[in-house]
Amino acid sequence: MSALDNSGGAITEDGRLTGNTATVIFTATGAAWIRSITATENNGGTPTLSIEKFDGTNTYFLRRAVAMTAGTQVVYNEPFLLPLSWSIRLTSGDAAGHVDWSITYDGPSAAKSR
Repeated sequence: MSALDNSGGAITEDGRLTGNTATVIFTATGAAWIRSITATENNGGTPTLSIEKFDGTNTYFLRRAVAMTAGTQVVYNEPFLLPLSWSIRLTSGDAAGHVDWSITYDGPSAAKSR
């Protein structure tokens, strides 16, 4: 079993979904430990949310079409190793997105991409 590499320290990035297509929130520039992904509905609606790993061709769902209620969070906090060049994508079921997100990962071998 591998341990989390904390030599670069944990880094948290934040953003907002503004549509209902799969949106890349992070791309690994080296194998990266993902610590957690949090998404919060921000407009009083009830969208669904999908969290996925993407290798450039295939989608691997961590959470698929999870129902959200107004102002609530979806949290994925089971650390995993994301391979080089793979991405984390989020999809809101609301046409305007209305989801704020945060991702925490171990640096420095990783970088975001939006």
